[in-house]
Amino acid sequence: MKFKWLILFLFIPALSHSQINRIDSLKKLLPVLKDSSRIDCFNKISVEYYINALSETYINVQTDSAVSFASKAYIEAIKLHYTKGVAEALQNLGEIARDRNDFITAEKYFRQSAPLFAAIHDREKYSWAKVTLGFPYLARVNFLLQNWPMIRVYLITSR
Repeated sequence: MKFKWLILFLFIPALSHSQINRIDSLKKLLPVLKDSSRIDCFNKISVEYYINALSETYINVQTDSAVSFASKAYIEAIKLHYTKGVAEALQNLGEIARDRNDFITAEKYFRQSAPLFAAIHDREKYSWAKVTLGFPYLARVNFLLQNWPMIRVYLITSR
């Protein structure tokens, strides 16, 4: 059993390295891409940085790079009126904000992305946007449950 875990831990750096290679490959494509292809590439790079941050278990987190590429995708998609690109960029920005525990900002992005996915009839991404919209509420409920004894004291003493 211990041997299996050892093998698993030996392969984790290799998996992370392959994600870096994907990011580099996508970055090399950017100069030749135009319009919606360029926006899709920005969004893919953002997701790769985001996924890379998750696999690194928040050590060497590169969410700043993920935000940068998602923001570029958003700006260019707005200019081109490319709804799919705008929706994906907003969703990426929301997921990054959520993982930074900025639930108010995450909710703002998720609320904007969901109707855009509905407008382009992307049911799978619309459904995921709705699911992720629930995460900020779940965080609030968890906060209330963890702090209920203190909240109760404040409520009782405020009468």
